[in-house]
Amino acid sequence: MHRQRRERRDFWVGARLMLPVAAGDVVDGIAFGAIAAAAGLGRLAPVAMSASAFSGSAQYALLAVLREHGTIVTALFAAAALNVRYLPMSAAVAASTTGSRWLRSARCLLLTDESWAVTSGADLGDGAGGALVGAGLTELLAWTLGTAVGVLVGSILGSTSRLGLDAAVPALFVWVLRGQLKARPDVAAALAGGALAAMLVPIAPAGVPVMAAGLAAAAWGACRPPATDRAGQDRAGQDHAGQDRTATGTRGAGQRHELDG
Repeated sequence: MHRQRRERRDFWVGARLMLPVAAGDVVDGIAFGAIAAAAGLGRLAPVAMSASAFSGSAQYALLAVLREHGTIVTALFAAAALNVRYLPMSAAVAASTTGSRWLRSARCLLLTDESWAVTSGADLGDGAGGALVGAGLTELLAWTLGTAVGVLVGSILGSTSRLGLDAAVPALFVWVLRGQLKARPDVAAALAGGALAAMLVPIAPAGVPVMAAGLAAAAWGACRPPATDRAGQDRAGQDHAGQDRTATGTRGAGQRHELDG
């Protein structure tokens, strides 16, 4: 009984943490639904996509490819390349939360950049798993609800370019990228991916530039050591430098003592 109360408490903690972000997800979902409906995806498909795929960046990538008459295979590859980042995040969630293997795997289905950020940034201890579920379900409901409203709006508006909603596709990627550029290597990877996509646009079929940039970024991330390893290397370098300074100071003091003697 006590365990169930604690799980419910953790769930609502995650839901409350996600509420400010969920408000933005409703607006973002409206934009996605309107663009998808205007692009000819109908009313049911965009809502089903949001409820099942539950990945704004992947859904926008798929939509961008389909709007340019790219193939469904290319669109799916582009979406999958963008979601590769969830592999290490899911591994971290599975390793840091409690419960059976199936339960921890099921939690990862609700993992997004935002739910990861709000739950990992709070000191939740053993309640992190339940909080992740609460945060993820809150965001899923907000995103799907926004998509449903957007589909109705898009069906009424027809062309979304009149209101500038077509700019939501690149704007979302810029916003997602904003939170990832924390070091110079990350900036270099983003610029390289953008340059690669720009070079492929004139010569490659629709969707291939996005897929190539996503795969290049995924390869870059796979080749880099994890953040914890980089932090450990930095600390080791600082400790080594401190030891060198200590040893130098000790030798200098010994030499001065010998001269005074």
